[in-house]
Amino acid sequence: ALVGSVKSENTTTRLRRCQQIRLLETAGEVTLVVEGIPTLVVREDVEILHQDLKGWLVETDGELTVALDTELTEDLLEEGLAREFVNRIQNLRKDSGFEVTDRIRITMAGEAKLRKAVDARREYIQLETLAVEIVAGDQSASGTTEIEVNGVKCMIAIERVPSNGRG
Repeated sequence: ALVGSVKSENTTTRLRRCQQIRLLETAGEVTLVVEGIPTLVVREDVEILHQDLKGWLVETDGELTVALDTELTEDLLEEGLAREFVNRIQNLRKDSGFEVTDRIRITMAGEAKLRKAVDARREYIQLETLAVEIVAGDQSASGTTEIEVNGVKCMIAIERVPSNGRG
């Protein structure tokens, strides 16, 4: 057992060393030098707490520990919107009976958040959807379809563009 004069904070600090904690968990005991005195600490003497770090997902398996940063930055959120936008356009292409190789023009009207994401990733979206252009349009224009992209509503119209690229 721990000597009564040993401060719990001092012991806690020393036990934070990963190798010592791992040894304590696997072997059931570890010897620590506390105030110059070798002290045997057994598993029953301590409570090991695993706390999640905000914004991180951490998993350990044996000697391997992996930590993932799960914080969603503005850039990642925009990328997610752009990818979902592509998915909705591809579904509209399919529902409209377009061929896989058909070039299209996308007309959209929607919230600023989605427009910003589309503008920032315009080249990616055009490449993935075979769009020759993406233009802002009127929400009430004929042929528009209301879609939702990650909770953001938008009006979209797509039209087939002749192979020479002109409408």
